[in-house]
Amino acid sequence: MPAFASLTDSGSPVVCTYLPTGQVDRYDHALAVGRRTWPLVEAPANDQRHLLSPSPLTTGRLTLGGLIVLAHRGPNARTAKNGWCSATLRHLALGVITAVEHDEHGLNVSFGGFFRADDVPGAHLGGAVMEALRLSANNWGRPVTASAWPTLGLLARLVAHHPDLPPAGSAHGELVAMIARRATGRLHGEQVLP
Repeated sequence: MPAFASLTDSGSPVVCTYLPTGQVDRYDHALAVGRRTWPLVEAPANDQRHLLSPSPLTTGRLTLGGLIVLAHRGPNARTAKNGWCSATLRHLALGVITAVEHDEHGLNVSFGGFFRADDVPGAHLGGAVMEALRLSANNWGRPVTASAWPTLGLLARLVAHHPDLPPAGSAHGELVAMIARRATGRLHGEQVLP
């Protein structure tokens, strides 16, 4: 059975999060355990409420079966709107959200079937993802939503044509197929199941 067979697509957007240069250990840990954590004690006071319960502006867009983009080591976060579009990200990971937990300690998002790449040009991700990552970098790495179309098409192309593509049949292959189905469904205005 495919790894994502139990997840449904409820029109989930692509959610992006950036981990700053000084947090390489957190980026590596997130990929090692398949979980991104936002501790309550590290969030600015006016943003802590978003970590305790779903918020329509931020964490409420994290849904099961949605896509999450994690990035690490990009350009200076203090650039103008769309200032990252032509930049290169040193590290990038893409996965499918499998759990979202809000508790008294903050927010935990689990993900699986992820794809990793290094030195990814912003043009391969598209302006929506790069702008969402820039906004995340300017806001303590909080999750920021990128519009689903054409983002899904760009991500499908990136993942499907990456030179380090694992053998067919891997969880990575399932992720490629699922993103491609969702991108095609969005183009035709359909709700698509993984």
